Amino acid sequence: MSGIAMRTGRFCNPGAARRWLDLTTPDLIRYASLGYTCGDDNDIIAGKPVGAIRISFGAMTSCEDIDRFVAFLVRHFHNYAGLQESAKPNTLNSAPVATRIDKCANPGRPLSTGLQVTVDQVVIYPIKSCHGWSVPSDTPWEITPSGLRYDRSFVIMRENSTIPMQQKRYPRMALIRPFIADRQLVLNAPDHESLVISLDPAQLCLETTQSMVCGSRMQTYRVLSNEISTWLTSVLDHLSPTPPSSPTDSQLNPRPDIAKHSDMSFANESQILLVTLESAQRVSDWIAEEQDTDDSTAAVGKPFGPLQYRPNIVVKSASHGTRHAREIMPFEELKWAGVAIGNSHFQVSGPCRRCQMIAIDQDSAQSLKEPYSTLARKMRVDGKVVFGVYLDIVEEATGFTRKASASFIQPGMLLDVSL
Repeated sequence: MSGIAMRTGRFCNPGAARRWLDLTTPDLIRYASLGYTCGDDNDIIAGKPVGAIRISFGAMTSCEDIDRFVAFLVRHFHNYAGLQESAKPNTLNSAPVATRIDKCANPGRPLSTGLQVTVDQVVIYPIKSCHGWSVPSDTPWEITPSGLRYDRSFVIMRENSTIPMQQKRYPRMALIRPFIADRQLVLNAPDHESLVISLDPAQLCLETTQSMVCGSRMQTYRVLSNEISTWLTSVLDHLSPTPPSSPTDSQLNPRPDIAKHSDMSFANESQILLVTLESAQRVSDWIAEEQDTDDSTAAVGKPFGPLQYRPNIVVKSASHGTRHAREIMPFEELKWAGVAIGNSHFQVSGPCRRCQMIAIDQDSAQSLKEPYSTLARKMRVDGKVVFGVYLDIVEEATGFTRKASASFIQPGMLLDVSL
């Protein structure tokens, strides 16, 4: 794929291979008794590698050849997430090996004890797995005990089903564009009239039902409305899931409805997802750098902004005249401890694990290769692809249990970050 020739195996030196791979005599006897032989297709047995990969250097090898191989390693194997739980011994010299945040963006710059960042965008997803709505810059948005007001308040479910539909299976859900106005949820979609849904439960015909979200069963309320079902069916009916798992999956039958929760959101793992503009830009730069060597990325045609990662809050470096202001390093948010937003305090509970859903173009519903492919090579924690961080409300510090005054967030305000 990259024009680099490699050899695999034990390279006619089983003694050295046994030493460096820590293969014991009982290991070899057991493998032989199980029928494994030298030269077969088994590279790992019982979780243990039994061979190695090598490239050969010789008199004809040039510095350009070495640079090309190093670039190959960086592209495919350098992990920029830098959050391995524990260092593992290096079999060559028994020294600890650990990855870290990519400091190349600002070499030698230490992390400070406090930081202020600027809110660039606030995004809510009134219907889970549908398009996001960026809150207008002049509108303060309320923070509730379950996250941002109206974020993931609704899901789309088929009749007689308890499992919400997901965009990674039904990409055309990205074409449903909700927004909030005057306590009403307004839905737009290409070639369809707008659909208006009241956010006042008293104005809705509700039926108690159950919903499964991330393996947890929740009591929800199905909105009984022929108008809503007809509109959703019209938007989604020619969608064919990829890949279909059964003959009936190619049709939305039974018809889809929307459902809501009484006082909580349908969030998966956390209340709020935060990403930084600097991290999103770094990923876009990686993709752009590879366009010359990878035709499939060159066909993407547009850069990937932070909204491709479906965040709730996008932050960026604050102006240098601000207290505790400095340039944010890409991916340093993975090591932040907490964030204060007005009266609300959040702890960073961990990195957000990403799936193929971030490779769905949110404007066209087209499935793409990027940015998931690049993140899969460069951003992993414990083998999982990550981007962005989860924020969980610290209720005691926030005061929700004491009915404290509400907190609000809006673009342009400063947030305090604890490191």
